[in-house]
Amino acid sequence: MHLNDHRNHADLVLNLDNGNIGGTSNNNFYVDDKASLLPSAVSGNRIASTLRWILNDKNSRNMLLFLLLNSSFAFVELFYGIWTNSLGLISDAFHMFFDCTGLIAGLIATVRTN
Repeated sequence: MHLNDHRNHADLVLNLDNGNIGGTSNNNFYVDDKASLLPSAVSGNRIASTLRWILNDKNSRNMLLFLLLNSSFAFVELFYGIWTNSLGLISDAFHMFFDCTGLIAGLIATVRTN
């Protein structure tokens, strides 16, 4: 079974015979020279340029700083809640982690729209 994927002008061919993935270019899979096995979102240049854009934009920078501050307080609160066996602190720490996921979603939306 061959699957062809033509993203970014690259041919990605997988042969899934007998459940084997990988191997040589003529029987299992190959990626041509223009393609990368990593998605573009995790490549180093993409991350660096996105981080530069976030730090240059005032609203995105403030959102990132609040995300870092909120997550650091959540980790401290979780650690101290576990240490003192306080269910209130532990539950509030998880509440803050869910707030962080909302901030991450907002930051991603800001980056994607610009």
